[in-house]
Amino acid sequence: LAEQLSRVAGVEPDEWAAPLTGDEFAYRRRARVAVRWDARGKRLDVGFRAASSQDIIAIDQCPVLVQALQPIMTALPEMLRRLSKPQALGHVELFSGSANAVLLRHTAPLADKDLDILKAFCETHAAQLWLHGENGPQPVDASAQLGFRLEPWNLELAYRPGDFVQVNAQVNTAMIRQALEWLAPRADERVLDLFCGLGNFALPLAQITREVVAVEGVETMVERATGNAVSNDLHNVKFFQADLSQPLDKAPWVAEGFRAVLLDP
Repeated sequence: LAEQLSRVAGVEPDEWAAPLTGDEFAYRRRARVAVRWDARGKRLDVGFRAASSQDIIAIDQCPVLVQALQPIMTALPEMLRRLSKPQALGHVELFSGSANAVLLRHTAPLADKDLDILKAFCETHAAQLWLHGENGPQPVDASAQLGFRLEPWNLELAYRPGDFVQVNAQVNTAMIRQALEWLAPRADERVLDLFCGLGNFALPLAQITREVVAVEGVETMVERATGNAVSNDLHNVKFFQADLSQPLDKAPWVAEGFRAVLLDP
């Protein structure tokens, strides 16, 4: 960031803010686990990708995951190796929020016995099972609700595997607190939130300002954020889809102007 500010913008900051920090272990609420069938070795590799490499490093445990996901991560490789079509397995995503969830990406239909193995595994670990085939991530139980809380603001945000979310909930809370403190918006102000995602900053802002306009590049995230505002009874925030790499001056929601902008790309 310092290099970008200096070289591209010709700007030298007067002061650097202290970094936001949290617990060193058991902080990560989301993880993507790499899965690949090695046809030559006749084995299924499960683990994390090595830095700057396609190599998959097998691990016995992952102490940076939140405690609820650690036993799932430990037992996952053995369960996946019991499935009958290892060639059809893509990545696995783990998430812990209002519930724990396991998402499996697969490139071919799953056999009934494989689905039974997956269901039993998730039942054992008190986790929702999500499958990602041709139609995107879907819960096996259609009634399953998944999300995360912003506890200091009494907000609940719906989330689906594949959505962007800050992986460290503790630091995310500190980020929101710091953003609200720095911005210090007044109750009569109109505020712009760029790269708004699911409403992580927009919804706490809407609790204390006249109006929030929140913009995001991914249409499905805009839809989910709009639903999050309604479910939290916040009606002074509007979400829009736009390519934020392009100028925004022609957008109709810009005309009235803003007293403050929050930018978290």
